[in-house]
Amino acid sequence: MDSHEIEFLKRLLVTYRTEAQEHLATLSSQLVELEASRDDQVKSREILELVFREAHSLKGASRAVNLVQVERVCQAIESVFSVLKQQSASPSKELFDLFSEVIDTVRTMVAAADPQVPQPESPQTKRLIARLEHLARNVAATQAGPAANVATGIEPLEGTAGGGTPGTLEGIGPVRKAKDEVVPETTVRISVDKLERILHQVEEFLLLKLAVNDQFSELQRIQALVESWSDEWTRVSSDLVTLRQVTGAASSERLERVQPFIERQLTFLDWNHQFMRSLDGGLNGSIRCMDRGRRSLETLVDTLLDDMRDVLMLPASSLFDSFPRLVRDLAQALGKEVRLEIRGSSIAIDRRVLDEMHDPLIHLLRNAIDHGIEPLTIRKEQKKTRYGQITIEIELRSGRQVGITIADDGAGVDLPQVKRAAVKGGLISEREAERMNDQEVTNLLFRSGISTSPIITDLSGHGLGLAIVLEKVEKLGGSVTVESTPGAGTSFHLLLPLTLVKFKGVLVTQDNRSFVFPMAYVERTLQVSVESIAAVQNHKTLLYEGEFIPVVRLGSVLELPDPPMREAQTKVSIVVARASKTRIGFSVDEVRNEQDVLVKSLGKQLSRVRNISGTTVIGNGTLVPILHVPDLIKSVLKPGAGARYGREVVVAGRLPSSILVAEDSITSRTLLKNILESAGYRVTTAVDGQDAWNVLISGAFDLVVSDVDMPRMSGFDLTRKIRSDQRHADLPVVLVTSLDSAGDREQGIEVGANAYIVKSSFDQSNLIEIIDRLAGP
Repeated sequence: MDSHEIEFLKRLLVTYRTEAQEHLATLSSQLVELEASRDDQVKSREILELVFREAHSLKGASRAVNLVQVERVCQAIESVFSVLKQQSASPSKELFDLFSEVIDTVRTMVAAADPQVPQPESPQTKRLIARLEHLARNVAATQAGPAANVATGIEPLEGTAGGGTPGTLEGIGPVRKAKDEVVPETTVRISVDKLERILHQVEEFLLLKLAVNDQFSELQRIQALVESWSDEWTRVSSDLVTLRQVTGAASSERLERVQPFIERQLTFLDWNHQFMRSLDGGLNGSIRCMDRGRRSLETLVDTLLDDMRDVLMLPASSLFDSFPRLVRDLAQALGKEVRLEIRGSSIAIDRRVLDEMHDPLIHLLRNAIDHGIEPLTIRKEQKKTRYGQITIEIELRSGRQVGITIADDGAGVDLPQVKRAAVKGGLISEREAERMNDQEVTNLLFRSGISTSPIITDLSGHGLGLAIVLEKVEKLGGSVTVESTPGAGTSFHLLLPLTLVKFKGVLVTQDNRSFVFPMAYVERTLQVSVESIAAVQNHKTLLYEGEFIPVVRLGSVLELPDPPMREAQTKVSIVVARASKTRIGFSVDEVRNEQDVLVKSLGKQLSRVRNISGTTVIGNGTLVPILHVPDLIKSVLKPGAGARYGREVVVAGRLPSSILVAEDSITSRTLLKNILESAGYRVTTAVDGQDAWNVLISGAFDLVVSDVDMPRMSGFDLTRKIRSDQRHADLPVVLVTSLDSAGDREQGIEVGANAYIVKSSFDQSNLIEIIDRLAGP
């Protein structure tokens, strides 16, 4: 294979990977839908046909790039679904688990594909193909009733015999002739990186538009100066004419000598007047011409930006199509049954918004499944359906915004438990908790460190999920609200920008510096009298729409140097900003105008700057900071609170925490010891639960990390013994185990463990973060 052929295959592989991911995403989502629609015979047949076609298309694409193993797996999938179609049967739950495993394997094979390296047949791939081929043969040979089908993992569709001929499909219209078929749109594949480079170049035109607008404003200012000159000329010329008349009527020799001077001045004024009229006419013509060009440029730039924005927008389904499989797996891990409904997934959203919202939405789904949807026994007691329902709804909103609602029909938010968690975490006092209304308590969910989970697991309980959601949404210039009804469920409402290409901003000046307030956070700009700003409990306030809101000087929040003494002001410019249902009035020197804002990144070195979300360039070429309004409001509500970034590894005057590790496997014990010592902890090891207890009663430790399944004394028994001992009752215990059933997790809660981590999903950083929380000062 020569270099040209290799290069061609590499380019072809890039296209193939994109196509393969689309096929795999469709297969994954359709299999989840098929599992949820087994009682609907017609719909199941339609989905079987779609899955069959997707597997066939992926097989053909894999053959084109010589990925033989992927082709073989797809052939096996195709064979199974071909038989399922013929038998009018639906897969059982166990078969759906197998299909999920197959899709994950194919996804890994596609990601690792290399045109220069032949694809070996791994034992896992060989095993999966054998299982699929065996399954296809068994189903094809099955002619018995439902009992035989169950044995092979197949459940007959409702209304059909297990091995019989499927009934006639009703309600299906005649086959459409080829001439009636819709011709698909012609499309091309372009890399996202190339599109983003083009977008950045197009965005520079916005700066040109702003610069032209500034120049136009400057010309208008010059025109105003010419008009003021004309007024002054009229006054001076009138005075000189009067003076000439007076001197002409007088007979004094001295006045006669002044007469020629007056005439020369009048002659000059006449010439100057004609000159300025000519200049004014030329200036007016230039302004009219520039105004036409300016308007044309504005239309062109806005259209170009909108078109580029549309190119970079993707249907919401590109993000949400992976969620049905995620929900199924999470629910299965927690021993629950959950159905997911997605509405409005065809709405197009900026790809960058979708990328940023991927993790926050997963946090919300995990939260709904783990905390919201009740276990089956409780749902049965409350006469709810067996399946918990989660609904994701995407809607277009006014002002180029999109709303995303994630709702569940679970237990709702336990407000008393939220209060207790907030008080225990030191976020509020008991007195403050008593005065809070329900909405204020619900908003506490977004504070870092708040968790109502009785135990930390690999899925939840860290107290960070909703805080991360709020941070990500606010970073995009959006907002989050929560509605919850006890026993009926919880809804999270996200309001996000539809696109990130540009937004409207209010340009202000403070201490000879310019700043931009994003319009999404600005309720109103005001100019009020100094007397209208009153002092309430030593804080400046303004009566705004029937309520007193705090008023602070923007420069003070940004910690700018104190300005020099100025003349007493009678008017104050105020920007009323709002975030998370909190209003603050920021006083500034001047509110200049509202304009389009193009965000410039601060760079990796300044990825997080308190109170600043980015920068922009205004028309005169000046770089101006864009204010991060949620940060500003937090700074006002917590005066003097300094922001800290990063984690201090060593605290002066304090020894590192001491941890006891109980693990019977020498390999796992050594791994845990090395991980914890690398993180700065002192570690003592024990070979089982009994050994750990003997070490514990003779030493002092800040935390215990224990396996569960150990000889002599299990991790559950060790935890129970620790909790029953008065000296160690409050000692944090983290269970790290291979036991991942919902029953094992519940037993961990019952014996009093603080965290439960499953080895199959072990994450080193996750373990360190949990221990930092539990063993910290």
